[in-house]
Amino acid sequence: MCQRFIIFLLFFLVGCGKVAEDISRQSNKSIFKTGLFSFDVSTNDANDWSELISTNNISTIYSYYEGLVFDQGFEKIGWVQADIGTQRIASKNIPTVSNFDLKKNVVTSSRYQQGFISIQAVSTANYRIQTEFRKVRPKFDYYSFSHFMSKDTYLFFVSEEVPSMSVSITPHNHVISAVYLNHLKKESYNRDTVIPLTVFYEIISTASITPTLNVSPKNTIKTFQPSRPIFSINSPLFDALLTTVTLSYYSEDYDVFDFIDSTDFATFPESMKVQLKKSVGRYFQSKVKKDEALATGSVTEKLND
Repeated sequence: MCQRFIIFLLFFLVGCGKVAEDISRQSNKSIFKTGLFSFDVSTNDANDWSELISTNNISTIYSYYEGLVFDQGFEKIGWVQADIGTQRIASKNIPTVSNFDLKKNVVTSSRYQQGFISIQAVSTANYRIQTEFRKVRPKFDYYSFSHFMSKDTYLFFVSEEVPSMSVSITPHNHVISAVYLNHLKKESYNRDTVIPLTVFYEIISTASITPTLNVSPKNTIKTFQPSRPIFSINSPLFDALLTTVTLSYYSEDYDVFDFIDSTDFATFPESMKVQLKKSVGRYFQSKVKKDEALATGSVTEKLND
């Protein structure tokens, strides 16, 4: 339970680090885009990420970015490794960052297929980690960002577009991204059977992601290569959330409610069941309104003919 709280606390801190930089001037017709991602850590909290700003050693972190083409799979967009340490200057611990490419060469900025990680002091004990990827081709159906220290210390963010502004990864969008990545894999990236990401956000509400949830289950991959990270997550929580979304998309509301109520307490705590049923109810109300609008539009078209 302590580990679950620690990991969630990390992601709670992430949510406090909102937009860092506006890069929205990018034209929709641009050949290349720039993606920017950030999250926050604090020396006041004992978690797996606190060693990033420890004075005792140098810690290594990684970011990986890839794009999905339906009916094909994922393609690498960029990768970066950074070693983070501290220097004692004027009685203060100042973070230092050294970035490297795949050949262990030092890099000073992001470029094609090469990311760049930086760190800024937000306050006395709080720091913001930021990853930038330049020259991203906007040719993919989905984009997946992962940031990690090891195979079991990670966070995800999946989007339909390269973000036009820096995004801060929260527990909510991390969980949805993890569940959606499992969904894409199970559907073999088939365009015709993949459920839109927007549906996952409609069903899995922010309020349903509570501090007691294990939002970062262990990665079951035995041999993990940071240069080409693979995450295989076996999680009853993620599986149950995926079933909830799938039933909502293909079945009736009573089927979804029955499933949520039948799920064991260890997977869906009671407070989570309440929030999920609320969002499922809103989702089906929205579907009814859309169906009515379509029916009205069809009748109007026939009358005009």
